Amino acid sequence: MLPLLSHVVPEDYKHWLPLIVHSAAKAVGVSIAWRLQVLVSSVHLALRGGLLFSRSLLRYAKKRGMLPSYNEDYYWDEALGYAVAVVGLKFQWDYGFALPFPLNFIFFPLNIVEWYIRWTITSSAPIA
Repeated sequence: MLPLLSHVVPEDYKHWLPLIVHSAAKAVGVSIAWRLQVLVSSVHLALRGGLLFSRSLLRYAKKRGMLPSYNEDYYWDEALGYAVAVVGLKFQWDYGFALPFPLNFIFFPLNIVEWYIRWTITSSAPIA
């Protein structure tokens, strides 16, 4: 990028080019890493949540007598849990990993806390 930009930028500002290119490359790298982490976390949490949901649902059904027998060694809970995980991950993907309309107003204070935590983690200045 430096040879290309050196022809475009005026002579007075050329000494800033290495810093600008280096900072831009870091910003792009951090942005890509952040998005990949969101994707990895959403897949992990969808799988975990799907299994929690299915096991709890099957235990509830057994307790109420709707299911004759249920043992966690069977594969029912995992099959149902992974199906729920796929639906949950598709929902997250469709909404761009953000909350849909009514929930975004309800959870707005928690969104502010989340963004503060993100800013705290990614900022270089210590807090306090």
